[in-house]
Amino acid sequence: MVKLIRLLKVIKERNTISKYLNEVLKLNIALERLAFFCFIYVILVHIVSCFWVILSSFEDSEDNFIMRNKLYDLESGELYLVCFYYTTVIVATIGYGDITVKTYIEQIFCIFLLICGVVGFSFAIGSLSSVLSSLDAKAGKLQEKLAILNNIKQEYQLPYELYRRLRLALNYDHSKNTDEHVAFLNELP
Repeated sequence: MVKLIRLLKVIKERNTISKYLNEVLKLNIALERLAFFCFIYVILVHIVSCFWVILSSFEDSEDNFIMRNKLYDLESGELYLVCFYYTTVIVATIGYGDITVKTYIEQIFCIFLLICGVVGFSFAIGSLSSVLSSLDAKAGKLQEKLAILNNIKQEYQLPYELYRRLRLALNYDHSKNTDEHVAFLNELP
């Protein structure tokens, strides 16, 4: 339980961690949000996997998923890995059917996980498409500027060295997001 509280502190200190990662890795906001979502996903799957082990140990029946799937001889690490796999399959709404549940408590827990998985998966797909579209839009702007530069080079027969330096300057400006900074500063009162 103490380790869980430490994990919650990490989530609480998200801004500090994201500033550090942004300085070191130069991530944009969209990728940072996606990385944080993946981190939270792994933490939640870990917690739910631990609940599966606890849930099966509370039930003494021969019908719980550990007994029915003959997982009782596994070491604790191997059992955790099976539970992690099963939780990932449920939350991702894949459902291979290789591990099944039969007791009412397990079925209720699975229904809850499926609902959470659908909601989380929908959020993840929306977030991922947002990240990819923003990255694609930036790359599209750069390609548009480079195409205009190519047209100018051909139309006005620019020397190759000047063309190369202009192309490098466009790539540099694109990597530094100077257009966004200038637009933001122009919007300020």
